[in-house]
Amino acid sequence: MRTVIADRIRHDPVPNRKEPMNTSQLPYAAPELASFEDSAVGYLKRRSFLVVFTLPGLVIAGAGATWVLISAALRENIESGLIMTGMGLAMAAIGWLATLPMRFSRKPPTPIRWTEEMERWAWGWPLALGIVTALVIAGGAALVLFAPLGREPGRIALVASIAAYPASMWVGLLYIKHLRLRRNENYARWLAKRAR
Repeated sequence: MRTVIADRIRHDPVPNRKEPMNTSQLPYAAPELASFEDSAVGYLKRRSFLVVFTLPGLVIAGAGATWVLISAALRENIESGLIMTGMGLAMAAIGWLATLPMRFSRKPPTPIRWTEEMERWAWGWPLALGIVTALVIAGGAALVLFAPLGREPGRIALVASIAAYPASMWVGLLYIKHLRLRRNENYARWLAKRAR
């Protein structure tokens, strides 16, 4: 019996044994080992979160403003558009206030290594949003073409408002792409501002 137990101890891995870890494969880097590029990616993640928290409200506000402009041009009722615009601005303000600690934080960002998976993710979002945009355009065209007689002006304002959703999201996505391409410059600028 002792021979069997000893043989198992000799061949089976010990659960609590500390093995040397290859940290180069981890997405998150240890702060003391992080490079400037890793910290810049962490800062990019922080800035992207700030955009994501305020973007939904801005998208709704953009759709409402579009509704107001088209309705006013067609001499239609603009009340619904004004309500939507106000709701969107309120949501954006709440998102901005909710991110105040992160927005003005002087704490160094958590370093993250830029991986191939993150690169694929960065390129996948525009493709998905492009498909959504095409579907919205097709649905809007069908809504106007098959609208009952006399209801076209109201439908046009509605379709323009719906089309403003992906358009506003494209603006936010392009801004995040701008942050991604200039992440090192933005992080260096933040470090200089933090050192003052």
